[in-house]
Amino acid sequence: MKKKDLLKVALLAATVWFIVPAQAQDQSHAWDSFAYKASLDTITRTGWYEITLTPEIVAKCKENLADIRIADPHGQFVPYVLQAGLPLGGSPSSVDYFIDFPILLSPKGADPFMNVVVRNVSNRPVNSLQLFIRNTSVQRVFTLSGSDDREHWYIIKEHIALGPGTADSATYYSQRIDLPPSSYPYFKIGQEGKGLPLKIFKVGTNTSHVMDVEGEIFNTPDPAISRKDSSDYSNITLTYKEPYIVDELTLTISSPALYKRRAKIYDKEHPLYGVHVIIDPASPVYLLPPFKTREIMIEIDNGDNPPLVIDKISSSQLSRHLLSYLQPGQGYQLLVGNDKMTAPKYDLQSFADTIDRVPVHIRPGTLTSVSRPSPPPAKVSSWDYKGVYLWGAIVVVLLLLVWLCLNMLKSIRESRQ
Repeated sequence: MKKKDLLKVALLAATVWFIVPAQAQDQSHAWDSFAYKASLDTITRTGWYEITLTPEIVAKCKENLADIRIADPHGQFVPYVLQAGLPLGGSPSSVDYFIDFPILLSPKGADPFMNVVVRNVSNRPVNSLQLFIRNTSVQRVFTLSGSDDREHWYIIKEHIALGPGTADSATYYSQRIDLPPSSYPYFKIGQEGKGLPLKIFKVGTNTSHVMDVEGEIFNTPDPAISRKDSSDYSNITLTYKEPYIVDELTLTISSPALYKRRAKIYDKEHPLYGVHVIIDPASPVYLLPPFKTREIMIEIDNGDNPPLVIDKISSSQLSRHLLSYLQPGQGYQLLVGNDKMTAPKYDLQSFADTIDRVPVHIRPGTLTSVSRPSPPPAKVSSWDYKGVYLWGAIVVVLLLLVWLCLNMLKSIRESRQ
């Protein structure tokens, strides 16, 4: 063998020595970065499948369900579409709720009574504002403007007439202002002209959440209930062991026989996002915005009546499922629980509405924790194999360099002779 060929073989051996152990250490499954997995072993034929997401699975996911994946045995992720309710039918229903915009302190030099500044906490474009005003018999004209930083303001709508109130017996009234969709973080309602201002004590927007009430319904585990009654209100707290998605609440009330109370239901972590309902015997079930939470608050206005006797409060989650094209004998795994994951962007999302075949409904197997190899206990005398590989590679490279230098010196001597 020639010297050049021998050198190539030696260098190749050194590269293999250094790279192969590293590759063996990097081999891992796709689900190693997830906290939980469930097998999909009910795939009997090639086609479209709807994988039901039970409350137990949803509770382990992020709030927006962005960390759900379907993996095949090779660790490749399979495209899916996340859907709620029944995809092939069902009548949509909307839940109307009010988002309260906090009223901010006015900057120095500004009249807080002539300018009301609120913060848009809806995180979406607003096309109307609902103003709650102390009752009055006069009218004032206002200008609505928006800002990104509370320093530079831009006009949205002007010459808005507010008042007078329409209810003689109420202490306040509400008036809606329609406006072009605006996503400013701040809104300012400023009075035009002089004169004593109106008392605007609450500002917000009405919105709705559309859901399919004919979808499959899953009962969530019963929450722990705590309650505090005062002279005017009953405050009830529902505490869950896991952060479930709650779409419906059912109240079982035994007393009194006739009642009609106003109530607000909201997520404790996001108190500005709530739904206002009327509690009466005709409607014991209340649709909610999709709360994924551990604690739900119910605030009941009792007026001059005694508190309601509530025997039971149960909650449920409407159907949520993944639509995916699967093949039998693949051993798919449903993976959840990864805070670093973002929502996937699959081409399938653009074609989900064109699927005309009825998919097969399946449920995942038991949700289990992903077992990860525990690190070996630290020992002073234990071998560090990574260090052995590294130093071995360094020694081989040094020997090759020495050998190469000696051959070069020998070649130089021969050329001089």
